[in-house]
Amino acid sequence: MSMAAYPGWPIRLESLAGDIVITFPTYAMEWETGGELRTAFADVPLADYAFDLLGTRPAPRGATEETIRFVIVGQDAQDAWQQYMDMRSKLARIGRGRLWVRDALGNHYWAYVRPMGLATTTFGVENLRHFSVALTFRRLSDWMAQSASSVVLPGNGMHIVRISGNLPVKDLTIDIVATAANGYASPTIENYVTGERVTVNRVGSTDRHRLRILAGRWIVLESSDGGTTWNDVTPALVVGSLQATILRLEPTANILSASGCPAATITITWYDTYA
Repeated sequence: MSMAAYPGWPIRLESLAGDIVITFPTYAMEWETGGELRTAFADVPLADYAFDLLGTRPAPRGATEETIRFVIVGQDAQDAWQQYMDMRSKLARIGRGRLWVRDALGNHYWAYVRPMGLATTTFGVENLRHFSVALTFRRLSDWMAQSASSVVLPGNGMHIVRISGNLPVKDLTIDIVATAANGYASPTIENYVTGERVTVNRVGSTDRHRLRILAGRWIVLESSDGGTTWNDVTPALVVGSLQATILRLEPTANILSASGCPAATITITWYDTYA
């Protein structure tokens, strides 16, 4: 049976820089995955059941464990041992990284993870040149598409932006680039679907000015030399009083209103996100 016949299949773990990579052996592989929903209940004296503190809202997602099991097979006992020790060394050095998986159609997805230990195994008398190994990770994000998507909006006006994932996208990068003098002044973007609104109280007086909003990190950067150098201008960021995110895109047709950008383009970049 080929790998593509399975619903899901872990491929590799890599460091964020991509210089440390562990490619998982496929022999006798098992993948145990799940997902935490951070519910909140309160016991009420003399009342049945419990009070749901979230009301009707969806529960936020929490970090969850991913466990991958497989068998290391070597040409001889020393080769199997060396493969195992090499894997332990990489796990100890990789830190926070990306776990890559594929689906039955060959589409690739990744998530941020952190190894929770070195490779676990048990050696026995029957393990001459093969033994089973278990790796455990703490997943710190949703699953994301292999490649980023983006859309370029021509400044002021109403725009429709669609995403292809099945979860809202919160980790957006928004680049506002002045294309002429006085290209933007307190640029504002509002999503009519979510009701969220973001403003940056800065002025792009020349065509060398640009802003970069890193929505997932709550950071705003500004450049006045065409993007060669950047300064942190996060204090100029203004969002709605009840917003928990700067701006998010829902898995539907998002209706965005842009203002304060008479001579500027707005580029929104994101990874489609999956549960």
